[in-house]
Amino acid sequence: MSTLTRTFSNVKWTSLSNVTKQGIQFGSSILMARLLAPADFGLLGMAVVFMSFASLFKDLGTSAAVICRDNVNSRFLSTVFWTNILLGIVVMLTGLLVAPVVGYFFDEPRIVSIIRALSIASFVSSTAMLLQALAERDLKFRLLAIIDISSSIIGILIGLVLAFSGYGVWSLVYQMIVTVISNAILLWAVTSWRPDFTFAPRELHSITRFSLNLTASAIFNYVERNMDNILIGKFLGAQSLGYYSIAYRLMIYPVSMIASIVGRVVLPVAAQFSNDNKRLAGNFIRISGAISLVTFPLMLGACASADVIVVWILGEKWMNAIPVFVILAPIGLIQSISSNAGIIYQIKGRTDLLLRWTLASGSIIIAAFYIGIGWGIIGVATAYAITELLLTYPWLYFSYRLINLNVKDVISVLTKPLICSLIMVIVILMLKYVFVESLSRGTLSIILALVGVVTYGLSCLRFNRTQVQNLWNAIFAVQSK
Repeated sequence: MSTLTRTFSNVKWTSLSNVTKQGIQFGSSILMARLLAPADFGLLGMAVVFMSFASLFKDLGTSAAVICRDNVNSRFLSTVFWTNILLGIVVMLTGLLVAPVVGYFFDEPRIVSIIRALSIASFVSSTAMLLQALAERDLKFRLLAIIDISSSIIGILIGLVLAFSGYGVWSLVYQMIVTVISNAILLWAVTSWRPDFTFAPRELHSITRFSLNLTASAIFNYVERNMDNILIGKFLGAQSLGYYSIAYRLMIYPVSMIASIVGRVVLPVAAQFSNDNKRLAGNFIRISGAISLVTFPLMLGACASADVIVVWILGEKWMNAIPVFVILAPIGLIQSISSNAGIIYQIKGRTDLLLRWTLASGSIIIAAFYIGIGWGIIGVATAYAITELLLTYPWLYFSYRLINLNVKDVISVLTKPLICSLIMVIVILMLKYVFVESLSRGTLSIILALVGVVTYGLSCLRFNRTQVQNLWNAIFAVQSK
């Protein structure tokens, strides 16, 4: 089986997991947005800012090291497992103790108990992190798909029941907690590996440079990517953060659903031929092209019809989120391609270079957020979009250079999907202009979606038939195996 076919074989199961999981979560978010107030999403956003940061310390890059390492033994795995447990305890205790400080910072005492509840769930997830890494290393994506979908459904069902019962923000909190615990239980239930009581510091030392650079990069990247939430929550309040948060969620769902599918699969597969730059470059070109075929029309179409679709789906109370989403949507298009470039640093073992880039680019983005906050959530979103546009090319250049890949070669496979997507956008805008006053938002949304799909499909058949055919052949080859 060729590497590309093998990659698509794993992508098939990861796609099933992510598409189903993200689709269910997207649907539940719509229901939650109708049942809950914007401030509820803002409160959760404040708590998650802290918890997501603290969770970076549960792993310290050991999962990626396990996946990329040529050989692993029981002694090494047990050492990593107990390290993760110790780190999980530290993170949990930190969350329990620091929660009042975070509440004071945001001037929102209601998030104290939320952070403490999420801290306990965070420890549970640390017990299964190594099991997840081992399954990905062994390319058991079919099994992981079943686990991801099952745990997501369980959590969402609990969250919706609580939301209908009037639990407010706690319906969102319990949804997260139940999902995390269900995922950990299922991983333990289906995994045969069990740790012994071995702890060998020398085994940890062998991955220290790789994992610590990766962790430091992840920490600063997290601060950079969440500084917008921190500033909005601190200076503009929970309601403004709720608008920004829901717009960001709508933008990030397609990116997570498409780009993370490939990213999750590429690392363990590509790590097996990390010294073959020609092979790596060819696969990254084809993968970027495949991603663009889906994410470009999705994000640009959503941007063009946001004012109709968002109000129809979420309701009038979320209208303030529309301009933020329109600004953020192009970021999703860019990140669907650029996010996977970071994998190259891991494949090549150059997490030190990744850290340097993160420190430099992150400083620029954080400064932009500080400037943008003066113009409210619109200013923050605009600052995010501008810096992302300016930094994308150098980010791709330095990443691709490690595998002797020219950025122009990647751009060449993105041009036709972009052209076909822009043709679709023009048609959507024309239809919206003609019918926006005469049709209901629901009817117009359905028409715009259907016409957009047909227009993009016909445009691809006319201008991009070869790329679509290559993707189809790769998928067909997987299905015939």
